[in-house]
Amino acid sequence: MDEMLLRIGVIGFGHWGPNIARNIYNNNASMLVSICDANADNLQKAKVLYPDVLLSDDPFLLIKSSEIDAVVIATPAVTHFELVKLAIGFGKHVLVTKPITLNASQSRLLTDLSCEKNKVLLVDHTFVYTQAFKKLKNMVDSNSLGKILYYDSMRSGLGIFKTDVDVIYDLAIHDIAIAHHLFSERPNRVSAVSHANIIGNLPSQAYINFFYKSGLNVHIASHWLAPVKQRKILITGSERMICWDDTLDEGILTQYDSGVSVKKDPVVAGRAQLSYRNGVPYQIELDDKEALATEIDEFIGSIITKSSPISDGEAACAVMKMADAAIESTKLCGTPVNIQWDK
Repeated sequence: MDEMLLRIGVIGFGHWGPNIARNIYNNNASMLVSICDANADNLQKAKVLYPDVLLSDDPFLLIKSSEIDAVVIATPAVTHFELVKLAIGFGKHVLVTKPITLNASQSRLLTDLSCEKNKVLLVDHTFVYTQAFKKLKNMVDSNSLGKILYYDSMRSGLGIFKTDVDVIYDLAIHDIAIAHHLFSERPNRVSAVSHANIIGNLPSQAYINFFYKSGLNVHIASHWLAPVKQRKILITGSERMICWDDTLDEGILTQYDSGVSVKKDPVVAGRAQLSYRNGVPYQIELDDKEALATEIDEFIGSIITKSSPISDGEAACAVMKMADAAIESTKLCGTPVNIQWDK
């Protein structure tokens, strides 16, 4: 075994685990040592893909192994708290899929533990590692869009329905994470409604509005029960607008030099005193590096340099605090809930 490679084990080889395992296997700085899954069919799939990798159905054996430096936990959300806690306790660095836990208080406990043990904790908020997000972040930070007025997103598709988390914690969490990382300002209030479309199941439809002191509004719509897959974000600034459509192979980011400006005199009675600018759409070129590959680079690099990754425990705590507040508002039929930003 090459001692220079970071030795990583993956717990969970169902829906998302195979994608993470592939990127670990292909990374020149890491070694995929072990894969664990309770499902025999999943382990058989892993055996075919990685015949030289150790397989197990017991996550505790992987976590306790002295032959592993870091673990990826890609299991159902309800298992995250105990598995992450155990892994950090045994001196492992951890990458865990979203949501980090089932609530913000559990997230805080794990984050504090990772700091106490000096271990890297990275939460798989994949979209903040995309080239599209990186470009958007640069544009927002450089003020090239002007003052940001609103963020509007639609994420929909047919499933996958979960039994441990609803559509907010599972699907809307992507946009909550994007908003947290994209804007330096934090929201002070949230209003949200959700609905269980299938009787006996958790809510599969949600509409969330985060309100900011500056006037920024972040609107998030998420659906598990839709005939088409949508991953579209519209961001409007006072100078320019941009559309991020993640379902496209090309033209994922399109900038519009469009907007409105106030006129001194009304042009038509009954209309707002505004003039409209419709600019030519401009497609922004992006690198084609896979987001998960960037995320694995970040995980390994943070361990080597003893630094915090972008989506570290602190960021995950903030994301979960926003999600928790949204859930609280849904229980109050959309009544706005204040978000307290003390720990």
